[in-house]
Amino acid sequence: MLFSVLKKISFKGRLDIIDCNGNTHNFGSEEPYVKIRLTNKSIQRKIFYNPSLYLGEAYMNKELIIEEGSLDDFVSIISSSYDDFIKHNVFFKFYESFSSYLKPFQQLNQIIQSKKNVAHHYDLNEDLYRLFLDKDMQYSCAYFHNDNISLQQA
Repeated sequence: MLFSVLKKISFKGRLDIIDCNGNTHNFGSEEPYVKIRLTNKSIQRKIFYNPSLYLGEAYMNKELIIEEGSLDDFVSIISSSYDDFIKHNVFFKFYESFSSYLKPFQQLNQIIQSKKNVAHHYDLNEDLYRLFLDKDMQYSCAYFHNDNISLQQA
């Protein structure tokens, strides 16, 4: 299902996707170029149903692996093609309208679930936080006057 919708999209960049069975699907034809691997059938289905949620989660959970190219290029290709994806995915339109009615029930957050949510979002590898926190692991604000300076210098 996912790949049949992706074939209808005019990508601004070239995206090669290796599915969970090892088959390669090619989309677009220009730069930038990114090659990703989807590690299981479940994530392919989830991305088809709700890409705005599951693309980020798949990347964080290592269910979507960038094999060539950069994360910036991947985000650029996806974000520039997102509206076209929505336009060609009739199921997603239905899912979005139906889920808007269920949203109040989805947002009920019991204490046990709240603890799981906090752990899922904050008990992450320290390397991630080192990318945007200062040397004391504090949130900071900085002005980068060029690309070659560290957070501390900025």
